[in-house]
Amino acid sequence: MVDQSRILVAAWNGTKDGTGNCVRYVRQSGKTLFTLKPHYDFELEVWFGIND
Repeated sequence: MVDQSRILVAAWNGTKDGTGNCVRYVRQSGKTLFTLKPHYDFELEVWFGIND
């Protein structure tokens, strides 16, 4: 999924589970990530990657 995408959106509560692994992989891959944080009333964090 990550490898076939340019921009990703994740609803993630900060744990080290499957979604956490995916978020870390997206950040390492240099793709843009929008993270919705449910424990902060769905605060939005944007991680701008460098897309080739």
